[in-house]
Amino acid sequence: MNGASIEKLPPAYGRVVLIRSNCEFTVQDILVYGWFLGELRTPWNELMHGIACEKAANALDLEPDNETLNTMSEEFRYAKDLLTIEETERWLLARDLTEDDFSNYIVRRYWQDHPAETPIKEPSDYLTGSAELRELLRVDLMFSGKFDELIRAVSWRLAAGAELNEPEGNVDWANEERARFFERTGLDEISLPDALRQLSRTSAWLEGCLQLEVCYRQAYGSVLSDQARVRTLAAMRLSLTQVKIQTLTLRSREAAQEAVLCLTDDGVSPEQLAQECGVCWKEQDLFLGDLPPDVQQEFLSAAPGEALAPKPGQNGFFVARIVAKIDPALVDDQVRERIDHRLMESHFSELSSKHIRCVLGEPVHG
Repeated sequence: MNGASIEKLPPAYGRVVLIRSNCEFTVQDILVYGWFLGELRTPWNELMHGIACEKAANALDLEPDNETLNTMSEEFRYAKDLLTIEETERWLLARDLTEDDFSNYIVRRYWQDHPAETPIKEPSDYLTGSAELRELLRVDLMFSGKFDELIRAVSWRLAAGAELNEPEGNVDWANEERARFFERTGLDEISLPDALRQLSRTSAWLEGCLQLEVCYRQAYGSVLSDQARVRTLAAMRLSLTQVKIQTLTLRSREAAQEAVLCLTDDGVSPEQLAQECGVCWKEQDLFLGDLPPDVQQEFLSAAPGEALAPKPGQNGFFVARIVAKIDPALVDDQVRERIDHRLMESHFSELSSKHIRCVLGEPVHG
């Protein structure tokens, strides 16, 4: 996967994040593989949108709300389990980030969430972007956690390549992977050499990436069998049970409690209750496994048609009513997707622990 001259890049891009056997893979290796997979397009567009939103706010001489910025900062540290200043400093240093990087990232995110007006986004993409914009993308990926997702994607492919060692020589698969690469990047054989030059990569590097994709495809093809899906469905049956609910939000706890009594004791229909309260029921389909344990138990104990005790919400108190409970089945696309995710996560996490060492976040010695 290596193929760029690290000497021309800032030190942050030469930091080693993955090791397989005697091969080291740097931040830059992960980024260009992310480009190969088409995984940089969305974060790049989000970055450009954030920059445009900030420019629009600056043009209007607007200032972000400090209380909101502090909340966003605290939520970030809590999510990363950075409880002290020292822990935060170590986390930043291990990723070649600074406090200014963090402050600027939070401000960009603020204006994305609170745009002053419709921003005008300058047309750009990762290949043609300036070094400054690419650096902002690295920063955003690190803070958002998307760089960790890229590391996992690369780890899985490197592990699959190490496990198979010599994959089956399937020419059709190799050709299909090349076609997929051209489709997701918008390139063709004519424009490819210039794109590789902009990435400081070679055609040999690309062939190596395509070969890893074939290995990865062979690996997950063997994992996602019908028998494995049936076994996993049995093990995940409870968490994959779906509950259809209706919710009604009222201003006070007393009003919500009265609504529950109307449904349970007075025999008022849900439609009539909504009409009398002047609000609408909102329908939701939920997986039990996505809910807190206490809510899971409450939903499991309730029968279809039953209204649950009122609970505080963002805009008052809401009443939830169980409409139906649906047992999971493999014909359900959402259920199948979650089962496949569990199978892939289990298989490739085990493979990665066997072949790959992730050193992102570890202190550098020497």
